[in-house]
Amino acid sequence: MTHAGLYRGLVELKESIDRWRKLPMERLAERDLLAPLIQTQAARVNLADPEPAWPDDAEAQVARVVNSIQELERR
Repeated sequence: MTHAGLYRGLVELKESIDRWRKLPMERLAERDLLAPLIQTQAARVNLADPEPAWPDDAEAQVARVVNSIQELERR
């Protein structure tokens, strides 16, 4: 049961990150709205801290989460 929940959480996180990456830079406002969602989803699967909120460098934080996901997938 736990693995299924974790798996689903990772799938949702990856989908949010994919949306983030596909947004053009001129739609920064939408990226700013996605950042807290990605942080919350990453925290649910223990890939980020839930607080404090990511600062303006959310790009770097998302990249760190992506690296963590890739590391999990290689295991």
